[in-house]
Amino acid sequence: MRARLRDELFRSRREALNSTRARAEWLRTVVGLKVEPLGAAGRYLITSGRRTDAGRMIEIEECDEPLCLEP
Repeated sequence: MRARLRDELFRSRREALNSTRARAEWLRTVVGLKVEPLGAAGRYLITSGRRTDAGRMIEIEECDEPLCLEP
């Protein structure tokens, strides 16, 4: 099984989870955005904290089919 983060492909789910967590922490620390873990591991909501900001998601997708590798 492979996993991916949008344009990045990882050989294992563990590697994808570590990268996702590191990216979320980087956004929190360096950029100053709010990061909220959502449900299952590998899902984060990133917001500025303003009421009008709906935010963005960082999420891992499972990738067992060649079609999921298409942009």
